[in-house]
Amino acid sequence: MLKLRRINSKKKINKIRILLATILLTTFWLGITGPIEGQALGNSTQHIKVVVKKGDTLWNIAEKYGPAEQDIRKTIYEIKIMNKVEDLLQPGDVLIIPQTE
Repeated sequence: MLKLRRINSKKKINKIRILLATILLTTFWLGITGPIEGQALGNSTQHIKVVVKKGDTLWNIAEKYGPAEQDIRKTIYEIKIMNKVEDLLQPGDVLIIPQTE
């Protein structure tokens, strides 16, 4: 009887492990394949990639490549969020810039 309890206990533990592994893998997969900022809200936004050159600032990049109809401060904010950057840019950095259709 004691062996039977141990076997049932091991089966339950294995089922719990499989369930936890499935939850973790699903969460990881959703994190990788999740939508880009803006697309989650259903906005029709395209993105372009811009390579930072010496002397570039977020302001002049947003002004040059950002949507003309949008407040430049909002564009800068979106660039910061999408690229996980602050104010300091290095030549050679690649930024994703939102483009409204």
